[in-house]
Amino acid sequence: MIVTKLATAAVKIKGNLFSLNPAIIQRHQLLNLIFLFLIGKVLLNFPISWLEIATILAFAICIDHLLIYIAHRKVEFFSYSAVNTALGVIFLLRATDLSIYILVVALAIAQKHWLRINGRHFLNPSNVAVVAGLLLFPYETYTTPEQWGGMWWLGAAMTLLGLLITMRVGRVLIPIAFTISYLILTYTFITKNPTEIMATLISGSFLLFIYFMLTDPRTTPDRPGYQILYATSIATLTILLELMLGARDITMFLALFIVSLFVPLMRIGQQKQSYIWQHLLAALATGIAVVAFSPLNTLNHLPTASAKIQHGTPSAAVPINPAATEKATWDQHPEWHEKSWDKPHLVSSPLTPQPRDHGFIRIGNALPELIPNVERKHFGFDFNYHAPVSAGDINHDGHLDLALATTGTSLTILINRGNGTFFDATAQLFDKIPHGSIDQIALADVDSDSYLDLILSFNPYEAGIAPPNRIYRFNPDSKHFEASTTFPSPVHATIGGYALIDINHDRFLDLYISIAHNWHKQENPPFAFMQSDGEPNQFWVSSADGWKEKKTDYFPQPDEKHASMTAMFTDLNNDGHPDFLLGNDLQPDLSYRMDGSGHFTLIPKQQIEYNAFNSMGYMGIDADNDGKLEIWENTISRDVLLRRTRYGELFTSAFNTLNGTVAVKNIERAFLNGEQNCNRFALPTDRALCEEILVGAHAKRSGNRKLCDSIVNMERRYFCRYRVNNPAYAIASPARFKRDVELFPRKVKKNILLKLDTEGRYRDVLGNDNAALTGWSWAAYPFDFDNNGFQDIFITTGMAIINGQEPSALLMNYSRPGTPSLINKASSYGVDFMDEGRGVIAADLDGDGDGDLVVMNLYTAPIFLENRFGGDAIKVELRSRHGNYYGIGSRVELHTSRGIQLREMAVGGVWDSMQPQQLHFGIADGESIAKLVIRWPYGGTTEYKGLSANHRYIIYD
Repeated sequence: MIVTKLATAAVKIKGNLFSLNPAIIQRHQLLNLIFLFLIGKVLLNFPISWLEIATILAFAICIDHLLIYIAHRKVEFFSYSAVNTALGVIFLLRATDLSIYILVVALAIAQKHWLRINGRHFLNPSNVAVVAGLLLFPYETYTTPEQWGGMWWLGAAMTLLGLLITMRVGRVLIPIAFTISYLILTYTFITKNPTEIMATLISGSFLLFIYFMLTDPRTTPDRPGYQILYATSIATLTILLELMLGARDITMFLALFIVSLFVPLMRIGQQKQSYIWQHLLAALATGIAVVAFSPLNTLNHLPTASAKIQHGTPSAAVPINPAATEKATWDQHPEWHEKSWDKPHLVSSPLTPQPRDHGFIRIGNALPELIPNVERKHFGFDFNYHAPVSAGDINHDGHLDLALATTGTSLTILINRGNGTFFDATAQLFDKIPHGSIDQIALADVDSDSYLDLILSFNPYEAGIAPPNRIYRFNPDSKHFEASTTFPSPVHATIGGYALIDINHDRFLDLYISIAHNWHKQENPPFAFMQSDGEPNQFWVSSADGWKEKKTDYFPQPDEKHASMTAMFTDLNNDGHPDFLLGNDLQPDLSYRMDGSGHFTLIPKQQIEYNAFNSMGYMGIDADNDGKLEIWENTISRDVLLRRTRYGELFTSAFNTLNGTVAVKNIERAFLNGEQNCNRFALPTDRALCEEILVGAHAKRSGNRKLCDSIVNMERRYFCRYRVNNPAYAIASPARFKRDVELFPRKVKKNILLKLDTEGRYRDVLGNDNAALTGWSWAAYPFDFDNNGFQDIFITTGMAIINGQEPSALLMNYSRPGTPSLINKASSYGVDFMDEGRGVIAADLDGDGDGDLVVMNLYTAPIFLENRFGGDAIKVELRSRHGNYYGIGSRVELHTSRGIQLREMAVGGVWDSMQPQQLHFGIADGESIAKLVIRWPYGGTTEYKGLSANHRYIIYD
């Protein structure tokens, strides 16, 4: 009897194992997904709460059975499909709000019931949910492949479970065909690096996709031929999307969604026993082969390894407010700024190095008192982006001077006394000082007369008083800056940055202007908030009758809609022609190479590793002294655990009301945390700003747009109006955009350092979260602060009205030649300032050969830091009679016993910061100089040997 029962049970189990009953198969799949879910949640700690999981599962089950009842007026079975759909969403999608999960699950299950042909649905519900979330809520959802880790046993378990279920349902050909075709296409069009390809093929997210989403029996073809066509088409479309959009996590899901739309046609072919799949597959293979060996395959154009290189206290303290009679002295050393010469030569002068020490000393009386004039109108995006600074030798005395502007103040020009202290000479240098809040400043010799001119862009939102963007040419006779050429902007938009180059070799500098956001647009913004409101950038090129806007002449590809930030001309591939880097906000960066015809063409996106949507700095830098340029990008990044701790302390502590700065800057953050008692703020301005935030919230709730009119800052007023009764706001809500690090830890990513690998692709090699996660980063200024021969990076940070206060960063460089290594040491050296930093200048301001710092802040006075690292260095300046006077666009290499230090004479790439035309090379202890090589922008080369440390060298071509 017992034996009979056991035998009967065994037969029943065997029948269930091999049964094709849909309910049994769905239970089998459900067990697979539950197993993987428990591993993901319990062992891998998926960032989704148990409450969210339970709610998603319960809602999916209820909505599916409700729709079944509506259709049939009864429910005779339990829908395992609802549970499978919910688990698919839990595995693959992350959202900032539970309501998003609910909406996408509802869409996915509803389409399963309503989008049917001949009684069968054709779109995979889990895939529909993921695609809907990523497309409809681009700022509030993400999918992360990294969550599954790289454990071999988990990959093996997924493969085993996947093969068992796909063999049972007759779909094993689909993952095999997809994997083979994806591997071949990736190798043909994306990368030939086997390590990278294998890392993708064995990743948990890839295995989950091919075995548990790609093979849904209800939404895939039944016959083998059409299954191969189906899988190959998805792989091909995935690669095509990667080539078009870059390597984004949505590409596979979107490809599956698009190909699934054609499944009904495949079913028709199956019913008619048509062999058209053979012709379609042959056509697809032929097309791929033709493209693979044609010029359309950009992988064919990647350079080979051999083709990449083509040969304390100031010495004299002064009062904070010096006498108004202090005058600038001019042209003390004519040999430093010769107007004409017959042959190449150099002029040198000694530096006065300090003993080796470490760190910085904050000097309180080095700069005149420059307190920002902050008003209520300044607390909005339209005024809180800029505090610019530029450096250069204005009066030809061999010392770097400063041109800067703080919030609510006009231009200030500070002349360097030579000991690292400055006096205000603005009134001496203008007949009429230009007034207005300033977005950008550049000191540069645009006309090659050896004297620095001044380029200013004014904030367009100063009602009725904003002057036009223009050049102020320096008159050597009157010693004044005089208003000259204007650069009209078509809209009221802020300026992201400048980049300067002599593109047509006429010795006049040409000006690229990147245009950022129009913060006062009153019409409803497009579907994706701020992402497409950028205006075309401008490229002003000199000609016989002045500067003309000629961007499309040099950048012929169609304009992309982007809000641009920093711009920089840099020779990435060392071919003697300038390339171009453009950092964008809320869009991927754009990287260009100059081709043989003098046009800039986009570097294909698959050749540069994709990163974040917010680039505040994008520039070329040789971080590891291998004589090749890497690409640095700093962005909006967050270390979740650090921010969680800090913000928790910030919101529970008492606000410091000194000058209102801390209180004002954290009002919005406090409001988002549930603080709505404006009476807690002691200062009237603080209370007024707090009340404006409450007004905006009330306007949104009540739908009364007129309430917004009481808000003083115009950008915040228009933003308030935008939120009221605007359906787009519910989908692309900037109020939740990148704010909640608890719910949204990965949407804003990291700083990166892109290095060209042997396959010709730029890949991130930064690796260290300590350097990659520096908060809301602005200016990233490279300079060898400790004179060890490697460039460090100082980063200003802060966006208090959104992100809270954040410390500035100092990334010290501990690289070896060819191996970059940067570590944030700001706290160790006391430069982790909590001010709202913007522009910064790093330069030798006191003549001792090391890099001092001037840090511009939005709401507080600038900070002057004297460098006390000491050590040996040389400084190099260029003078050219064949090209622009200061040699902008030149490439300078210092060959030493430890390697090659590479610098470019470039202006641009650093937020609100225009570099002086002076290059610095640190010399480590025991390091000797072999030679200095200059490649001029017009093509000539100059080489000098026998140089000594601790000298300033002026090189004449």
